[in-house]
Amino acid sequence: QHFYFGEVIVLIPKTWSPKLHYGDVEQESIDTMDVLIGPKANKISSNAPYTLQMKGCGNMGEFIHLTDAFMKDDSEAEKYGPRGKVLVHEWGHYRFGLYDEYPLSDKDRFYISSYGFIEATRCSLEIDGELYNSETGNKGCEIVDGLPERACRFRAKSEKKSNYGSLMYKQNLEQITEFCTDDSTKGTLHNREAPTRQNLECNGKSAWEVIREHEDYKNSDTAAIDDTTPKIRFVREKYHPKIVLVLDVSESMNEDRKRIKLVQ
Repeated sequence: QHFYFGEVIVLIPKTWSPKLHYGDVEQESIDTMDVLIGPKANKISSNAPYTLQMKGCGNMGEFIHLTDAFMKDDSEAEKYGPRGKVLVHEWGHYRFGLYDEYPLSDKDRFYISSYGFIEATRCSLEIDGELYNSETGNKGCEIVDGLPERACRFRAKSEKKSNYGSLMYKQNLEQITEFCTDDSTKGTLHNREAPTRQNLECNGKSAWEVIREHEDYKNSDTAAIDDTTPKIRFVREKYHPKIVLVLDVSESMNEDRKRIKLVQ
């Protein structure tokens, strides 16, 4: 219980009709929001949630983006996992400067461990699964130059248990409920050898090692908390009136010094 949302402020667009329960904006604006909800960037993009990170490991990101389809369509959201776990994954990116622990390219899908075994890129190593060929759909893969063939994929197995990592790997797996850490617990033990962005950007540190260095953790209260239900407040953007000035610049304005008077 180190972290929970104490208050959530929902900024309603000024184009929406006002309602009685909408409060007045104080300092909130679209530029200060942590999470943005809106349409897809274009027709060919997906509804995948994402976080814009520009400042490196351990540093806060710019914002989290969720599409309206992800928020409203359960079948669309299911592609990425339970919404709560998806938000925790993205919050790890945004607030704590964590990075993904799944492969981002074909060349990073597998690696040779220090024990000489072929391993699928994942965290933790306790996540079970099977290999298959993505082009044929057949189980198993050929080994080419010491590693599985280019079309080989690792299909992680979702299991009805909990306390496995990592939420920065595949939050859609039922057993994954934790971030990876650096202790001896196998289910959450960080995989420092995998070619993930977390290892690359954070010099091999686990998610929890990075979190423990964050000010939020250092300033957190570890006392037991009975109720972590957030207070939700709705505020609506102010509609600033537009003032339009129309200036007559026709020849008639030259009569009786009208133009000069107008400028004055």
